[in-house]
Amino acid sequence: DKLAAEKAAAEKDKADQLAKEKAAADKAKEKQAAEKAAIEKDKAEQLAKEKAIEDKAKAKAAAEKAALEKDKADQLAKEKAAEDKTKLKAQKEKEAADKDKADQLAKEKAAADKIAADKLAKEEADKNAIKIKESEAIANESNGKSGNVKHSIPNAIGKDLHKEAVTKGDGYFKMKRYDEAKTAYEEAIQMQPDDAYSKSKLEQISKLATPK
Repeated sequence: DKLAAEKAAAEKDKADQLAKEKAAADKAKEKQAAEKAAIEKDKAEQLAKEKAIEDKAKAKAAAEKAALEKDKADQLAKEKAAEDKTKLKAQKEKEAADKDKADQLAKEKAAADKIAADKLAKEEADKNAIKIKESEAIANESNGKSGNVKHSIPNAIGKDLHKEAVTKGDGYFKMKRYDEAKTAYEEAIQMQPDDAYSKSKLEQISKLATPK
């Protein structure tokens, strides 16, 4: 019994020792695992911090790049707008210059046409006046030879003189030489008292000569 008890006590001590050793080994393993977990946690946190810093730096760089691109785009837009404005201004100035040039050419042409028309009318009036004087000279010469002023000029010649007087009056009227036109129309009426046309022209001249 004593031996059995000693053996049991020895076995129990051995078992306790093994249990203590196992508990110590397990505790060491747990400690080691905890330390490993802490190291891995610190490492993970460090990596997360580094990644966050890297992501923040990337985001900042992207924002700066976007800002630079926006500034560049805004600058290009301003330059294009200024260029378009300059082109539009130049185009308007060219159009205005072209219009002024066209207006000036039109005025010069109108003035030249008026001068040419006035010259032509004067030449026609002068020709008619010369013809009238020639006809009057021929008539006077014929009257002097016949000695009968009242009946020596044929009706056809008198009628031509009337038309020439009216033509001369129209020429002076177009040139606004109203006094000379009035004289010509009065000559026409003297030759043909029922000349309604010459009378109407004299009325027009009278109205034009009346001060407003």
